[in-house]
Order: sequence, then structure tokens, then C-alpha cells
Amino acid sequence: MDKSITFNSNYSCRIYELLKQYEGIEQITISIDALRTMFCIQPYEYSRYNDFKRKVLLQAQKEINLDKTDISLDFKEIKTGRKVTSIKFYIKL
Repeated sequence: MDKSITFNSNYSCRIYELLKQYEGIEQITISIDALRTMFCIQPYEYSRYNDFKRKVLLQAQKEINLDKTDISLDFKEIKTGRKVTSIKFYIKL
């Protein structure tokens, strides 16, 4: 990662580092539970998916896509029934 890149959110930095590992693959699917574990998010933090999406995913997408980085990020929610259980990340160089 370029040393001049600074993020306002720690989650943006972590998602950026995670996606850089898979940039040659162009897409990866990760469960919400795995993301919460990777980012050390406690069960009581962002317990509603809408809060998790707003504070973690959308914030990271906004910061990564603002020409601060060498990749751009998009994601799709994967549902089991009515519940979002995984996120499919699309990585563009």
C-alpha cells in the first residue's frame, strides 16, 4: 500500500488490504460473519446489518473509490432467504 494513502476509517484500510490480496481474481465472496471476525467487530457492534453496511461497507467503498487507491470496489449482497449472509466484492484496477 502506498504510504500516502490515508483512510478516515480503520475498516476502509482493512478492506483495502483484504481486496489487494485478491486483485488478480477480480471478485471474492466473504460471509458477513467472516468479515466481522476479520475486523474484530463485537456481536453488539453494528448488530443490525443496515448499520454494518452503512458504517463499514459503504464507508470503505466511498473512501477506496475516491481516487485515493489503485483499485475500485463494488459489492453485491448475497441473501439466504431475506437475510444478507455474504458480500461479493468486485475489484477493478
